[in-house]
Amino acid sequence: YYAPVRFRKLSRKARRITRVLGLPREMDVNLELLRRCQFAGGLVFHATCEHLLALFEVEQTRLKRRMLREFERLELKEFENDLRVLADSAVPPRSKTHLLFAEHQSAEFELFMQQMPQLLLDKAKPILEFEPTPDALQNDNRLHELRIRTKKLRYALEILKPLLPATSEEPPIDLCRTLQDVLGDFHDHTVLIERLQRHQQEMLQKGLLLLSHGCSRIAAELQEARLSLTPKIEPAHCELVRALDAYLKPKQETPAALPTTA
Repeated sequence: YYAPVRFRKLSRKARRITRVLGLPREMDVNLELLRRCQFAGGLVFHATCEHLLALFEVEQTRLKRRMLREFERLELKEFENDLRVLADSAVPPRSKTHLLFAEHQSAEFELFMQQMPQLLLDKAKPILEFEPTPDALQNDNRLHELRIRTKKLRYALEILKPLLPATSEEPPIDLCRTLQDVLGDFHDHTVLIERLQRHQQEMLQKGLLLLSHGCSRIAAELQEARLSLTPKIEPAHCELVRALDAYLKPKQETPAALPTTA
């Protein structure tokens, strides 16, 4: 439905923008998570927390300055205009319409509606096939991939929802968001734990044994907090799988109904 060259160009620019945002966002999450945790410990423990918060705040400021410099080079206004042009390109100008334009557009839409169940099934397949085994529920790489797949499915459901008839069953958007949130919390804990473990080694190499010990203790506390999230993942996943089975099965068995406004 869109010019491939223009679409690829804008996709590359969108990915560049998300990369620029990625590291500052990660540091924001690290700081928020560290501030939110209520650690029980002595003087060394609390001194290490203060040290980490000060260190992360300096890093946060540095990353945001770099992000703003990158944004100055990205020409976001031009990107926004290019997106508008891309959106408008899906509908040809009135001067180029022909006598069968309405019939052609209706046929295109009907074809898309026939393809939509398979499109949604392809997006849902990695979620339906995920096995919540004990190993999988502690594997951050697999859980992070599941979160990405769930996010993309949610986007697809939100985008396609206006095309469905009013009588159609409600898509499980909220259940996608629930699973996505708990997986996001799990991944955020993992990222912070890995950062603390690296910092612990740096402190150890510098001979700062008390700070190294404090980092180790805080990482252990965060690992316990991450472990407490695990029991929430399987129920959220199972509930979403049940809802997807119920939502997608009728669409596979019967032709998609067209909205009355088509």
